[in-house]
Amino acid sequence: MIENVNINDKKSQLASVNLLRFLAAFFVMMYHYTFMFYERGLDYIDLPILRNVFHYGYLGVDLFFIISGFVIALSADGRDAREFVVSRLVRLYPMLWICVTITFLFFMFLGEYHYASTDIIKYLTNLTMVPTLFGNQIIDGSYWSLTVELKFYAFIFAIILLGLFKHLKNIAVLLSVLLFVYTFYFDMSFNWISYFLAGVLFFNIYKNGKSFIKSKIEIASLVLLMLCSVHYAISRAPDLSSGYGVYFDPSVIATHVTTFYVIFLFISLDRFKFSNTKAFTILGAITYPVYLLHQEIGLMSFKLLENLNVNFITAFVIVSLFILILSYLLLSSENILQQKLRIRLKRILYIK
Repeated sequence: MIENVNINDKKSQLASVNLLRFLAAFFVMMYHYTFMFYERGLDYIDLPILRNVFHYGYLGVDLFFIISGFVIALSADGRDAREFVVSRLVRLYPMLWICVTITFLFFMFLGEYHYASTDIIKYLTNLTMVPTLFGNQIIDGSYWSLTVELKFYAFIFAIILLGLFKHLKNIAVLLSVLLFVYTFYFDMSFNWISYFLAGVLFFNIYKNGKSFIKSKIEIASLVLLMLCSVHYAISRAPDLSSGYGVYFDPSVIATHVTTFYVIFLFISLDRFKFSNTKAFTILGAITYPVYLLHQEIGLMSFKLLENLNVNFITAFVIVSLFILILSYLLLSSENILQQKLRIRLKRILYIK
């Protein structure tokens, strides 16, 4: 997920996480633009080299969930339940409202270039982030992950409310063991829990400045979670292969997921030394709008450009740059909405 969490909310500034978040979003976008749309016959972008490179780009979402576990634990640290709610709502909703509105406008003006349709009711219910509660579908296919994120928010909120946040590491360790047992002995169905729990444990390692040796309990739990994650990710391969008619290699999937864990372990151990430049901060900030905007708007834009007989390589460059630039331009509007929402929520919840 992919939510717009600013790592700079804490003194612990991790430029590498901002970079990693952007790369995850970029890989998901490229997966849709170069692989999914083409393989499903939805557009005319035919770039075989990029299609092979981003064949497994959908796994960027798996990486997002590890990052979310990390930054949600980071944002919850030192906050009470009300402060946590305000921080999450302020991070999630302003940019969501902006992106849902832009997507709706694209449907209004370019809906003829899309296989689905929308209306004002669908638009309004999507502003809540949970349109399915009102009997409506998500306005953009990428929004499915937001519901997954909200469930983890609810989990952390309950932990804080019960006064158990100081025991979050122990809870994550216990859940990792239970999850491993249920996964491999009771054939638990696919879910995303392992990624979020891994992010929590990575945060604990980073927060406490632990070395590899001192982190042995967390690392042992992370190994269990990694095995669960690999198992879950591989279990999706047959459906993906049959759905696309293109082979998804389990060994390649396992390698990607394992690499995510290794990279994040090095980040949590503070082994990646990046200066916290403005560029990294911006890349992290545009991740959320890039994720929210790229899919359906991209598809309609490709169809329009195809209709205008624009060369597919040129169309690919135009649409990709349009999403990145638009995401950047939206940041100032988001900041204004965030400030107003924060003030209102604090008044409602009586927070000074």
